[in-house]
Amino acid sequence: MIRTKFKRHRLKSENGQAMLFAVACIAIASAIGLVAITAVGRSLSTEARVRRQNNVDSLAVSASEEVFGRLANSINDLSVITSHPGYSTGTDVDSTVWVRFGSDGQVASCTTAKQTCFTVRLGLYPSNFLTATSGVIQVTARQCRAATASNSSCVFARRQTTIRSRLFTDHVIWVNSATSSKFVTGDLINGPIRLNTASGSFAYCGAPEIGIDTSVTPNVSYRVETLGSSTTAVASGCTSVLVPVMSTNLVPLSDTLAIPVVSATDYAGLAGTTITSSVASPAAIVVVGDSLLVNGISRARPTNGVLYIDGPATLRQTSNLVGTLTIVATGDIAITSDLQLNSQVDDKLAIVSTAGNINIAFASESRIIEALLLAPSLAAGTGIVQATNISSCTGATCVQSALVVYGAIVARELGALALVSTSTGAIQRGFSKAFTYDTRLAPSQPPYAVSQVRGRWMRLAMSTVTPLTPGISGIAPTTTVADTAGATVVFTPPSSPSSSRTLSYRLTFSERMSGLAAADFSNTGTATGCVFAPSSPFGVTITLGVVCGSDGTVIVRLAANSVIDATNNTGPAAASLASSVTVRTTAAGLYTRGYYITSRPVARTDNASPDCTSVQLDIAFANSSRSTMAGCTANQVALHLTGFITVPTATAAFKVSSDDGAYVTINGTSFGNWTDQSCRTTTSSTMSFTANSPVVLDAWYYEWGGGECFILQWDIGAGFVNVPASAFTYLP
Repeated sequence: MIRTKFKRHRLKSENGQAMLFAVACIAIASAIGLVAITAVGRSLSTEARVRRQNNVDSLAVSASEEVFGRLANSINDLSVITSHPGYSTGTDVDSTVWVRFGSDGQVASCTTAKQTCFTVRLGLYPSNFLTATSGVIQVTARQCRAATASNSSCVFARRQTTIRSRLFTDHVIWVNSATSSKFVTGDLINGPIRLNTASGSFAYCGAPEIGIDTSVTPNVSYRVETLGSSTTAVASGCTSVLVPVMSTNLVPLSDTLAIPVVSATDYAGLAGTTITSSVASPAAIVVVGDSLLVNGISRARPTNGVLYIDGPATLRQTSNLVGTLTIVATGDIAITSDLQLNSQVDDKLAIVSTAGNINIAFASESRIIEALLLAPSLAAGTGIVQATNISSCTGATCVQSALVVYGAIVARELGALALVSTSTGAIQRGFSKAFTYDTRLAPSQPPYAVSQVRGRWMRLAMSTVTPLTPGISGIAPTTTVADTAGATVVFTPPSSPSSSRTLSYRLTFSERMSGLAAADFSNTGTATGCVFAPSSPFGVTITLGVVCGSDGTVIVRLAANSVIDATNNTGPAAASLASSVTVRTTAAGLYTRGYYITSRPVARTDNASPDCTSVQLDIAFANSSRSTMAGCTANQVALHLTGFITVPTATAAFKVSSDDGAYVTINGTSFGNWTDQSCRTTTSSTMSFTANSPVVLDAWYYEWGGGECFILQWDIGAGFVNVPASAFTYLP
């Protein structure tokens, strides 16, 4: 009985353990199943989110293409963006305007956040639709799990397209025809140019500079665009062997983008007040700083900057324009004086003839025009920018002068500016072309001029933000680095010494500057009465003419903060000095360069940086100890003396005495002893000369240490004596 009870007890115990084990197995299996189910659920959720993100990524790209395509097809009408069904302003992620592509490919409104939808934003610079030249199109796409959108249930993507208007003013010359005006010797075209004639080419003869800036190193090549297979060609009848300096960026095009039709009615509406004139009595416009004289009556510059004349006009100035101004006339505009800006940073001028020509009166002096010249009329005999009075100008000075244009020319035709030799390209009478593109015209223009010269919008860049973090809204800003440094300058002086008191310097600025004037220069050397004449008040490289009233040293000084750059910084920060130039119109003595020497034998070789320079009146250094020699230290020095010696007889012999070495060459015959020594003499052979005619003298001398001597003597019939100072000149 006891055994039976124990057996039953053991069976119960075993059964309980089995049940516990079974329960444990069931629990473990359930946990594993739950984990698996959860993992599968999470996997499905992640997969769904990835799928939604892919959908919005694709939509952002395709919708961006659709929106920009509307703009590209419209040529220049930004309203195709603002009239888009998906366009809205404000916070784009929270926008109430969401659209989608329907089954027929057309844009339709979204009815639920579960649909894959997009919204459109447009940012412009400047913000005015009439004057904007660049901008950003943003397309934001989304898809949500719920019918009502929330940041947690939606995924987003954004496609951003940076756009810029292809302006007619992004060229210094944009014309349909240039048959009456070829590029010839003396022409300098510094900027991009375009000829809009089918199969046309810019014609040249001689050695003009076309579409290239040679004032900087390396040279800058601008786009030379034509609709022909050859962008440039030798003009008919030209036999000149001279070679033009030409841009390497020659671009044949097939894009027949037409010059815009300028609306006189639009300008009349902008101006508010119309000035009426006639061919017999054109309106007389005079620019006087920040005001105007109109038919002799003083008036303020228009508030919106537009002055409108219904008829022809004459235009001149008595002082440089202050502010921005667009002068519009329906007839011809005759320019009879320079038209310059007070500041090439803040001030702008446009001259627009809607149905006539822009005529620039030729005179004996150069003409400077800092403006956008716009003459786009397509009627025969109109739409021409040309010179007048070429044939009627008489006198010795009516030969050639420069037409300096800092700005741009947009016209149906670039007309004749000079009478030119057909065969040589030499200007016989009239203007040479000195055209420089005003780079400010790419991003901004004079008042309302851009509305007439804005062309096709171009896509510059694209970027995608995916996934897009909710809360990002509006047009993404552009980060720029401020330019706070003014222009610096490097002088290239003339050779020194100079036998002339008229000197020419080359000044190269670190960036384009303006505002340069003669009063900004002075001489800190010993020459007196120096007058300064800069070749231009603006540019990167200019020529400075200096005329002094006496001999002496000329050390040109440019005053601090005398020029301004494109961002209104003044410079240079401190006064800048050119290296010294010695003016000696008598040309007496020998030009001497000195070099510090550290080893022997001493090389008789010049380098670009002598330690001292001077003019030595003779070669008669006595045997003594001295602290300096020809302006250099007296020990471990080599001197190179060059110039001319005039012998008064038909024959002569020479002696040179030196401590240490000397080596003299006169009229090709050399003598001397080039070694360390005490004051030792070497005699030349007898030489033949043309009496009283200068011949070349080249002499080297070095002194290592101790006492020194360097003496040149001649025998011209009465024994050896020191050569007098009057026999030496550094010019023949």
